[in-house]
Amino acid sequence: MMSLPTRSLAAALRPLRPKTASITAFYLPTLSAKRRHVATAASPAAEPTPTVVPSAFRRKTMHAPLENWKLAEEYVALAGNKKASFVPETRGSITDPKSFLTAIGRGLDTYADKFKDWGHLFTATADQMENELGIKCGQRKYLQGWREWYKRGIEPYEVGIPKRQKKYLKEREKVKLARLKRQGLA
Repeated sequence: MMSLPTRSLAAALRPLRPKTASITAFYLPTLSAKRRHVATAASPAAEPTPTVVPSAFRRKTMHAPLENWKLAEEYVALAGNKKASFVPETRGSITDPKSFLTAIGRGLDTYADKFKDWGHLFTATADQMENELGIKCGQRKYLQGWREWYKRGIEPYEVGIPKRQKKYLKEREKVKLARLKRQGLA
C-alpha cells in the first residue's frame, strides 16, 4: 500500500494567504494524524483545495498604516532599556492623554487628568499607575498593552469586554441557589 504525503492545513493554505502590509495574528490548530490522512487521501493527485477557516479559529487582525511602519521598525530596533523610556509622537486625532484614553475606551478617560503630559502617559510604570494614580489592575494592563501597540504604529480603538453567555450565568445562579439552600439561607 502506498502512503500519501501528508501536509498540514497551515502548509496547504500558506500559498493562499495574501501578502498585506498589516500585523496579522493568525493561527490554525494542527490536525490529528487521522484527519490529515483523510484530508490528503481524498484527492491524491489533485492540488489541495482552498479551505475556509472557521471564524472560531481566526484572530483579530491589527492593521498599521504604511506611514507608521517606519516608526514601528525604529521602536522594535531599540534596546530593551530604551524601549521603556521611548515616547512616540502624537499622530492624527490623538494629541494628548485624554484623546488617547478616550480612543481606547473602557472608562480610562476618567484617569486622563492624573497624567501630567504625553510623556508621563508613556513612561509611567505599573507601580506608579497603581499607587500614585490609582488605576485598577485590569485597566492598567489594558492601558499598558495599548501603549505598546501605539508605539508600534497601531492606531487605537476600543476593544469591548465580551459578555458571558446566558447559559453560563444561569448555571452559576443555580449553583449559588443550591449553596444557599444547603446553608439554610434560601
